[in-house]
Amino acid sequence: MYKVIYEQGFDKNYIQYIISLLPEEIQNKIEYIREANSNDVLYEYSDPNWKSMKFPERDFIYIQSVSLFQRYVGGCDEEGGISIGIRKQDNTDTIALRIWHEILHSLSLDADGFYDHLEDMVTSGCLSWAEYGLLNSLWNNVYYYFNRNHLDEIYYTYLMGKL
Repeated sequence: MYKVIYEQGFDKNYIQYIISLLPEEIQNKIEYIREANSNDVLYEYSDPNWKSMKFPERDFIYIQSVSLFQRYVGGCDEEGGISIGIRKQDNTDTIALRIWHEILHSLSLDADGFYDHLEDMVTSGCLSWAEYGLLNSLWNNVYYYFNRNHLDEIYYTYLMGKL
């Protein structure tokens, strides 16, 4: 079970809406959602790529605001704490996918391995041959960029089937 805590200044209804965009199997793993307080254990990595992102303890998801220039906006540490950064320009679908991505990491699934699983996604019916062709062409970066949320959702659903 995960406990979602969020930085002061976020509206709880906004966070609840983002969580509602996640698949039901993930939503059912959320124990509660609340604003972070002084009793929560949060720490920072010294790695400059993470700048000021804070990470919670195991089985917690911490949602915080980050700057436009933050290099990484999501992470799952080796202890199982998940950190999610929200930039001002992020839409709710992107944020929900970011949470889903990090939860997959916490379940030891390769959330970063989209291109490594293309053929298997086609043969399992998750991805069309046409999309496969576009992703393996010179246009793959352009196609992926403009369809990223859709393709991430396909890939994450494919990974959920591995559980």
